Parts: sequence; structure tokens; C-alpha cells
Amino acid sequence: MLRTKLAFTLGLLVILWKCTAEEPVQTIQYEFINLQTNSPSIHTSSGITFKNPIWEIDFSKNSSVSFNHPSLSIYGTPQKFILKLWASSSGSEIVILLASHFQFFQKKIGTLQYGEQTIEFNAPPENWEYFSGENDGKVRTPLRFIKLQVNKSNCPSDILQLQIQSFICETNISPQQECILVSRTYKGNNEKIHSSCSFTNLLDKEVSGNLCIQLKDWEQNITSASTQKLVIPPSAQTINLEIPIDISANKNFVEVNWTFNRDDGKTFFANSTYTKEIEHPLDKTLNPNSPWGMGLYFLRYGSDQKSREKAAQLACQAGIKWTREDFVWDIIEPEPGKFNFDYYDNIVNTSLSYGISVYGILCYWASWTEPYTMKGIEDFVQYAEATVNHFKDRVKHWEIYNEPNIFFWQGPKELYPELVKRCYEVIKKADPEAHVLAISTAGIDNNFIDFCLQANTPFDILTIHPYRRKLDDIKFMDELKRVAQQVQNRPVWITEMGWSSHLWGDGVTEREQALLLARCYLSAIASGAVQNISWYDFRNDGDDPFYFESNFGIIRQDFSQKPALRACANICRNLPDKSIQIRKDFGENIIAFQQGNILVLWSANEDKCLKVKVTESPVIVQNLMGEVLMENSKDKFIHLPLKKGYPLFIIQGQIKGIK
Repeated sequence: MLRTKLAFTLGLLVILWKCTAEEPVQTIQYEFINLQTNSPSIHTSSGITFKNPIWEIDFSKNSSVSFNHPSLSIYGTPQKFILKLWASSSGSEIVILLASHFQFFQKKIGTLQYGEQTIEFNAPPENWEYFSGENDGKVRTPLRFIKLQVNKSNCPSDILQLQIQSFICETNISPQQECILVSRTYKGNNEKIHSSCSFTNLLDKEVSGNLCIQLKDWEQNITSASTQKLVIPPSAQTINLEIPIDISANKNFVEVNWTFNRDDGKTFFANSTYTKEIEHPLDKTLNPNSPWGMGLYFLRYGSDQKSREKAAQLACQAGIKWTREDFVWDIIEPEPGKFNFDYYDNIVNTSLSYGISVYGILCYWASWTEPYTMKGIEDFVQYAEATVNHFKDRVKHWEIYNEPNIFFWQGPKELYPELVKRCYEVIKKADPEAHVLAISTAGIDNNFIDFCLQANTPFDILTIHPYRRKLDDIKFMDELKRVAQQVQNRPVWITEMGWSSHLWGDGVTEREQALLLARCYLSAIASGAVQNISWYDFRNDGDDPFYFESNFGIIRQDFSQKPALRACANICRNLPDKSIQIRKDFGENIIAFQQGNILVLWSANEDKCLKVKVTESPVIVQNLMGEVLMENSKDKFIHLPLKKGYPLFIIQGQIKGIK
């Protein structure tokens, strides 16, 4: 799902909770945001000056000012908010903006009165203004604070002094959220590796227990363990612990597990990873035949060209040869007939300079047009024609819109085939060598694909976004083969697929994310039905560890590298083209793919050890992190320790099935 993103500024990593028994949710109150101090996590619009503990607002500079946080997740399921404040005069309006998954909720919560005041209001969705996303009456958790806005309105003075004394959330929490652990493992300024963990106790009483800290390598061997007593203060207070981490020269990965065993028997868990930076040489050669793509989404870097270049260089080092970029209509044609391609010229040229080909999404509606009408389609077609004409010497693949089978398309579904027909015609006229990608479904929506086929929707390449919670490699390949048959074996590209390493709900650990990337990339291309695959997305879109949209990246917001980047590089650099062959000579439930002298295999269902015959030496066995597990130069047989879902790379030599 192509997302409009926010920028975030904290840290991140992976947390899971578990408890020993089912218990009912309980209602608590906690101060979820503190506006009494000039916190670096809270940003203010122009016209606000902090004079501890007072905020001084100058309405002569701006009639509307705001306190902003790019994404602050609220614990549990919020029920009510209690805002206590003091104001120097009456009349100003207070408006709050909260967000959920692709949804935004806005509400005028009150009018300021002189002196102290308490404003109480219920959580969304009832009696809140709703916009964006799917309006189905459901609020997805976590609900996130975005902005508290003060409008001058009937305030008699241009200067308003405001003190926000407390901002309380009344929320329902599950037993798993009574203690919240968030871990981060990172390289400090002194080049030493550290792991930290924050512990937040949401109960109104102090809790204690034993804290166990374990370090694990990629094979899940425990390399270090320690235990200590831990006391966490009450009422959403947080304590932080940090430990030094040693990682040996022949290892590229470490995982740190923090387990808090509370005295009452409940257990809370967090983990985080550190991966050594990849150091592959840059290969800036374009290779449009490569199947390996990535949603780099350089649009999101704005004017920060330094960061855009840094991301492009990392992707180049990893062997990524394609990027999916959204060519937003409103940016290209802000007024009818007035086109400006400067911003996208930079994006395309940056990509190409690092050997990364671009396929562009022609997407969304200009603010000045008439969306979902024939007039709007005609305007869209003119923007598409102008864009293809401008980039036809550099961009040869164009995707028509994004996920029109769900809420990204708010109009009649029948208009989408019409849009594609008209765009197909003008794209081919502008550039006969161009390829048109279309349908672009969230999931593999066979019904919507069939609907488009019945409408004679023209396209050269079908695009799909087969997100899923779990990955069954064999079933996944079968699904891809069936959808290729549905479109009469026209090319199929996966232009989005990924798993988020967020901390609530169905998030995966960073270790699991790396495994899933490797398996979906290899399985998709080996199926023979898919010619190109792109992960969503390259860089975390924020630092909110609880919000899943912020954590799809294979690098973090600060450019530190997740294990998924190493997994990606291991695949893209070792298997650089589409000719991946399936091997079936290793027995049932063994997934095995071959390209040249590289064999990749893993067990689908259980850990097992394979005894295999070696016909040529030497043989090097590596794990997904690029660590050498075995080097063999003389034995005729080797034993491969296969873990469920853990690909092994056998490099050089020839492996001839099981013994």
C-alpha cells in the first residue's frame, strides 16, 4: 500500500509481550504527553515562545499555532482525554488532531477561558471529524497524537499566555500492556555497541521481578546471559538500562533479548538487533533485467538531497536495481497546464546515477481537478502524457495509480479501467517503447483483476501487492502461478510486499523480517510467474516503535541497518538475474533454488540436518547474514544444519542431493 508518510524523530526496535493467563482489560489514567516542558519531541509552529513553564503565543505572526508530534502512540484503547490548562485570556479555540491507520480524526475540544480550566472529551470516532483512509467506523490501535492547535478566534489580544498543566488519557489496557519494554541496540559515538531497554509500568503500584538479558547469534545460540533484580516505579514512569555489547570479528549479527519476569508470574519481553554495516563495492551499472527492486520512495526526502544520496548509495551497495517512485500529479502540475519536472528530474537522475532503474506511479488527483469524473480522467491523461514525454529517455515503465481496489480509489470502480485505457493510449503514443503497469491490487485480488479483464483494461504488466501475515513458500508460489495464468501469462510484478517490525499486534521481529524478505524474494522469482519484486519499503518512515506504518524499512530512520538489509544484499548480489531454478532432489519440505554455482535452501516445516554429496570442491556454506558456517575442500559429504525458514547459501562446489 503506497502511503503518505510523516517524519519521525525517536529510536526503535522490536518488542513482544506475553502473559501467563488471560485477564480482563482494565482502565487506567496516565499522562501520555507532557507539554509543560520544552521537550525536543514536541515541535511548535511559528508564533510560540517557551518561557518556563508558560507558552507565549503571538497571534500577530500566525492566527493559528500548534504543538506537534509527528507520531506519538497512545497505550491501549483510549476512552477519554482530560486536558488541564491555564490561559491569560478567553476566546481562543482548542482543536486536536489524532491519527489511526490511514485515518485522521479532528475535533474542536473547547474554547479557552481565563485562568485554570479542565477540558474533558471522549476518544474517536463518535462526534469527531474524519478524513482520509477507509471510513468504516473503526479506530485502529494504536491511536496516535499528532497535533494540538490553538486558533485565535475571539481572543481579544494578539498575545496569549498558555500553560498546559497536564494531558491525561483514560484508556483500557490488556494484561500484556501493564509493563511496556522497548529495546534498541546501536553503535554509539565511541564506536562501541550498546543495547538499551526502557521499562514503563502503567499500573498505579510499583512492580518488581527478575530481568534476564540474553545475547543470541543468527543461529539462535545463546552467547551471553545475565540476571538481575528490577523494580519499576508506578503510574507510567519509565526507567532505562543500558549494557555494552561485544560482537566477534567473524559475526555480522547479534540479537539482544530482555525478559522481565514479574514477581506475580507474568512475563514481558523485548528484543533488538545490531547488524554490521554492509561494505560491498558500488556497482552503478544499470541492469533493467534484474528482478530485484525496492520502494526507495525518494519523494519522501523532500529537499534533503544528502539523505537521498545516502539511501541511494546503500541500495546500490545491496545490489538493488529498481525503485518504485510516485510521480504525484499535484507536484508535477500544481496548476492546470503548468508543469514543473525539476523535483522529479533530480529523483530520476539520482537513481540512475547509482545504477537503479525507475518505474513511476502516475498517481492521485490534482487538487484543482474533478476527481472520479470523465473530466478528471481527461485532466489526468494530459498530466500522464506530459510526464511520459518528459522522462521517456530515462523511464520506460509506468504504473497507473495505486491499489484502486481499496480506499485509495474513492470513486466508481468502473472509472479505473477507463483511466487505464486512456493512459495506455497516450503513453504508447508518447513512447512506443514504454511498458504500462496496471491494476496494482492490494493483495492478490482475483475478483478485481477479473473485473478489469472483463472491462478490456489494457496493460503490459500486471502489478500486485500480496501482503500477508504468514508466508507459506509453496502456497505463495502456487498463488503467483495462478494469477499469471489468470492474465494469460502476461508478466507479473510485485510492486509492494513487506512485513513491519512494529511492536504491537502482528508485527514481526527484525530477525523474522530478514527471513521473510529472503524467502518472498526468492520464492517469487523462482515461481517463474513473477519477473520483478519490490519490498515496501527501504527506510523506516518514522521512529514510533508501536506504529506499523513506521517500521517496514530494512534500514532505520537514522540509516542504521536492520538484518533485512544484509539478507537483501546476500540475495541481490549472489543471484543477480531472473534465472533461478527450483531443485527438488533434497527431499520433501526442503525449499531449494539454484542459480549458477549458488544454491540456496531451507527447511519448510522443521529443523533437520541434511547429509549431501559434494562433487566439486571447495564448498562454502554461509548463513543469511553472510557469516561463513563451513568451508569444505576435501570431504565427499557434508552435513547441512537446516533450521526451519532459515536459508543457507552454498557457494561454489556442486551439491548433488541428499545421501
